[in-house]
Amino acid sequence: MNVLAIAGSLRAASVNAAFCRAAARLAPAGLEISVFAGLGELPHFNPDLEQ
Repeated sequence: MNVLAIAGSLRAASVNAAFCRAAARLAPAGLEISVFAGLGELPHFNPDLEQ
């Protein structure tokens, strides 16, 4: 099974990002967790600004 982990914070010291990295490192056999590193490159979405 493959899982994509996405932390919602861009901070280097984010606890959520650290959790994602730890989960990827400690995943049992048969489970592959990839941490998405491109969050800062995605366009922001704010429904209040959408027309």
